Amino acid sequence: MAEVTAQLVKQLREMTAAGFSDCKKALDETQGDLDKAVEFLQKKSASIAVKKSGRTAAEGRVNVFVSADSRTGVLLELNCETDFVGKNTDFQALLKDLCEHVALRGTPSVDALVDEPFFKDASKTCKQVVSETVQKTGENIVARRFVRFSAGYITYYVHHDGKSAVLLEMGTEIPNAAANEDFVQLGKDLCMQATAMSPTYLKREEVSADTIAHQREIFMAQAKETGKPDAMLARIADGKLSKWYGEICLLEQMFVKDPDGKKTCAQIVADVANKAGGGITVQRFVRYEVGEGIEKRKDDFASEVAAMTGHG
Repeated sequence: MAEVTAQLVKQLREMTAAGFSDCKKALDETQGDLDKAVEFLQKKSASIAVKKSGRTAAEGRVNVFVSADSRTGVLLELNCETDFVGKNTDFQALLKDLCEHVALRGTPSVDALVDEPFFKDASKTCKQVVSETVQKTGENIVARRFVRFSAGYITYYVHHDGKSAVLLEMGTEIPNAAANEDFVQLGKDLCMQATAMSPTYLKREEVSADTIAHQREIFMAQAKETGKPDAMLARIADGKLSKWYGEICLLEQMFVKDPDGKKTCAQIVADVANKAGGGITVQRFVRYEVGEGIEKRKDDFASEVAAMTGHG
């Protein structure tokens, strides 16, 4: 059982935006278990949504390389210690080069990347090239992750600040699809949608049965809180589940560029396919945001100063 401290209550408030007393009660009820406290709050209120960026901290940039024939694409995240270095031209040039290297070499993993001969200069490994940029910037630099697509039509979007991006693959029966303006624009629009709206899945069939069951349990608990008759609870929960799919699945999200706001992304894909006279399938996508899932280091400034001055 974890002690329910003011710091723990503050952390829960930052994650959920719930009131202080509600957070305190949730932690008391769950014996200080933060994850269970979040679930407790969700079951009590449909308005509680965990902030995904609550624990995001690492600095750096993401970037994309797509081959001229749009058949190969790479999305890569390169981390550094400060945003200042993330803006550095040497750092960004390294990121660009690593994306191209992975695309051309077919690198299978980050672990394999470091020992590969650099595509621009085989006398050096990628690790040595990274080390040269470390020497220039004075910060630790790490290629954290990448994804490589090499089938179908590959398209992408990188947000203007370089901190979020999407790589997306489509299949199509449209002849010479890469020259079809509507098809190309569709790919760009879907990438922008995924970057802005942060879907977790492409379609509901990708969501695991356990995840669905867990979410339905939460929605059933929320339905009970409304005081409606028991006979209505399952229908209410199923309605919430359907809406939830429309938030977490790209193809079920409402298309943000639809002027009437009435069409899903799947319907827009179908419209473009009908107009172009050939089938279109969105096969997969990956969205990266710099530092997501990495705990931010919290320095105790007073202690650090004391240690440096010998007064610790």
